[in-house]
Amino acid sequence: VAEEVGASWEASSFYYALRSGFCRGTAMILDEDIKPLTRSWCLFELLQTTLLSQEQEQRGESTFKGLLLCTPTGVMNYGQGNIELAVNISKKLATLRLQDASASVQADKDMIDRLVCEQAGGFSEVNKYLIQAVSSALQATSKRFQKDLTQLQDNLTSQITHGQPTPLSSTQLDGMTVTFDMTGQHLQEGEYVMSSAGSSHSSS
Repeated sequence: VAEEVGASWEASSFYYALRSGFCRGTAMILDEDIKPLTRSWCLFELLQTTLLSQEQEQRGESTFKGLLLCTPTGVMNYGQGNIELAVNISKKLATLRLQDASASVQADKDMIDRLVCEQAGGFSEVNKYLIQAVSSALQATSKRFQKDLTQLQDNLTSQITHGQPTPLSSTQLDGMTVTFDMTGQHLQEGEYVMSSAGSSHSSS
């Protein structure tokens, strides 16, 4: 661990990677427990991401994409993933106290907390950046969900208006493939199928 962290925070692999000039964003892998944000070194990466984003904004540049919130079902910033998971993560992030992050070595936590406090705004500024990133990602996920839901509703309306069976029409909704089969046939493995009678069944 000491080799990875380095003799000081400026010598850490985290800092070198983020400040290399080739880094295009910080991908934070999240589950519902948002455990990365309970760790001090992840807080350090979040701090450096915040500073890089602010520096680029001041220079009018946009090569660094900032914080990307990644879940098992996709990147929230791009509207990907499960809407329920995105909401649960957002709820927990909204009440998270970065000050409570911990490290296996107390000296590391003290050093990182001190770095945060030395920046303008301290923990409040980093918390603000995180909340803004989460809010933006949640909006993107919501828009994607609404778009998929509208497409499904349009498909249903089209079927009702024309009154004729049409070929299978598939779309993605909340990470799940939904197939409309107005003929009640062509049930495909791994897909959730809605029939014209309004019943729902899943293939085996």
